[in-house]
Amino acid sequence: MLALAQEVAGHRPKRERGTSGPGPPERCPAGKNARPMRRRQQQFGCNLELMERAIPILPTEDLATAKAFYVDGLGFRVTFEASADGRAGLLGLARGTIQLTLDSPMNGHGRNACVSLQVDDADAYYHEWSTKVAVLRAPQNEDWGARTFDLQDPSGNTIFVMGPVSAHG
Repeated sequence: MLALAQEVAGHRPKRERGTSGPGPPERCPAGKNARPMRRRQQQFGCNLELMERAIPILPTEDLATAKAFYVDGLGFRVTFEASADGRAGLLGLARGTIQLTLDSPMNGHGRNACVSLQVDDADAYYHEWSTKVAVLRAPQNEDWGARTFDLQDPSGNTIFVMGPVSAHG
């Protein structure tokens, strides 16, 4: 556990080159062949600094219905749309720093997914969204130190919203 904490903090235990002892794997080398090496680093994931964010992909039955829910109901904007008929394909969405992708039909993956949205003020989002879409429950302070509420999109995906604990709770 100490090694993991040190690695996250940027401190790496020393080990001799070529040994297979404990400690994190050596970084991918860079140098005069940096450009091809960067592609290999991305391909094999050996340089963790290249990962900057994860964007959930949620299944949906109908892009048009989902688009209305997320854009008109929750205030997201469309970042891309790849659909011949407006009902099947991919739809990229963003609101502030939150990004989502919707996929219809999403074959070969689990259904009824859940995405957690971390926000600065859960109550503000609740007040905005509850006037436009059905919310499963009002915000509440959790014992584990967050204020949460949740709702479901038209395809059954849960949107779990969490922010800092509030005096309202």
